[in-house]
Amino acid sequence: MENNYNKLFYDSFCGEDYSNVEAWTRHFSGIADKIIEYFNPKTVLDAGCANGYLVGALRERGVEAYGVDISEYAIESADKALRPYLNVQSLTDPLPEAFPKKYDLVVTIEVLEHMFPEDGAKAISLLCSYSNSVLFSSTPTDINNKTHVNVQQMEYWAKEFAKNSFYKNQIQDTSFITPWTMLFHKMDDIPAVIFNYELARRVDKLKASLPKT
Repeated sequence: MENNYNKLFYDSFCGEDYSNVEAWTRHFSGIADKIIEYFNPKTVLDAGCANGYLVGALRERGVEAYGVDISEYAIESADKALRPYLNVQSLTDPLPEAFPKKYDLVVTIEVLEHMFPEDGAKAISLLCSYSNSVLFSSTPTDINNKTHVNVQQMEYWAKEFAKNSFYKNQIQDTSFITPWTMLFHKMDDIPAVIFNYELARRVDKLKASLPKT
C-alpha cells in the first residue's frame, strides 16, 4: 500500500521538505485558523492527511479531528500523540470502527489527482457519505508529477460531486488553501442549486462591468 508513498515520495514530490515540521506546522496552522473562522466545525475528517499536520493543528484548537492516508510512512512519521486519530487506508475503504462515521466537515487537499478515475469516483462517494460539506482541492495543472494520474479541471470534479448530489458553494472564499479549492454541499433542492449558480454568474458579470480602481 505504502510503496508509492514512501520517504522518497515525500522528499521528492511534496515541494518543501515534508519533514520540515516547523514550516508545515505553520502552513497548516494557517489553514486550521481559516477553517475554524469560516466553518466553526466540531468534527473534521482530513482525507489524505499525510503526516497529520492539519489534524494536529485542528485538535490544538479544540476540534475533534481525524485523518486517513494510504502511506504507512506518513502515518508512522506523525506525532505519536496524534496516531490514535490517524489510520493507514485508501480513501476507497470505509473508515475504521474507532472513527466517527459523520463529520461537520471533510477536507481533502491535493489527493484525488493521485487516484485513477474509477477509484476517485468511489472515494468521492464515500467522502460524501461522511459529511454534508466537503472542502476539496486537486491541482488542475501539475501533470509533471509522476504520481498524478488524474489531473483534471475544476468542472470535472464539480460533475463528480454532483453525481452524489453535492454542489459547489458559489460564495464562500476557499482560496486560503489553493486558488482552485472548492466547497461542496449536499443539496437536494435542484431549483435552489440553479438559482445559486445563476446568481453567482450575474454577480461575476456585475463585478466585471465595474470601473477598475
